Amino acid sequence: MLLTLHSQPGMACTYCGVSASAAVSAVGQNKAVGTLSHHGPAAVCNGLDPLAWSKTAWPAGCSPTDPFSKHFSCNIGSAYAGASCNQIVHGAPFDSTKMAKYMLAAYLNVLSGRVNFLTIESLRSVWSEWVAKGYYAPMAGQKWYANDIVAYLYGTMD
Repeated sequence: MLLTLHSQPGMACTYCGVSASAAVSAVGQNKAVGTLSHHGPAAVCNGLDPLAWSKTAWPAGCSPTDPFSKHFSCNIGSAYAGASCNQIVHGAPFDSTKMAKYMLAAYLNVLSGRVNFLTIESLRSVWSEWVAKGYYAPMAGQKWYANDIVAYLYGTMD
């Protein structure tokens, strides 16, 4: 008897090439995310997590000294509005949900070309909706709270 086992690489991106709404669809249909088809150019999924970005040169378009609010809208007077990108990526104490930290890492991944299936606009949209409502709706009837969004973003990183 010959037995073949299929295993995923330990650090492979869970959501490589998969939008948030497609991920929700797969889960709702009890399908593995890997069974979803991807149309268009091959997905690039070499994202770095926040810790890696804290030790890596940043791409053009975002500097560690930039205010976080330069890249993501923040309520005036909020701790996020007064923080630098460097503070955010290192895990600012007021970012208890880790939303800003993972959102910024995803943003840097898109800017650097490490991830090509997310867009700056989609990341900003997720952030803005989360700030305004406390959740993001990837599709009608679904609500993703901070831990869901962070889990999705983490799944786009190696």
